Amino acid sequence: MGVEAESALVRIESVAAGGRGLGREQGRVWFVDGALPGDLVRARAVQVRPRFVEAVAEELAEPSAARRPVPCPVQGRCGGCPLMPLPETAQRGWQRRQIGDALR
Repeated sequence: MGVEAESALVRIESVAAGGRGLGREQGRVWFVDGALPGDLVRARAVQVRPRFVEAVAEELAEPSAARRPVPCPVQGRCGGCPLMPLPETAQRGWQRRQIGDALR
């Protein structure tokens, strides 16, 4: 299967380490840069593994209800704050879950 041609509509369920959106599609876990929980995105595969796919969001088909306008003018280009489109309380909640998961 050609990586260049593989894409899918993926509903993002949660946030993985590094701020990538995590969804499941086609029997695999998809880690999607540029996607947030609740988003439905057209994701393009960058690297395909047997159990997971690393991908980038190419189209936001349906934005999460939690999305907000980004307060930083360079957020999309610098990549330093992948959760910035979420309100601060939601950002903290996802960060707490990641820390708890890592400690378990």
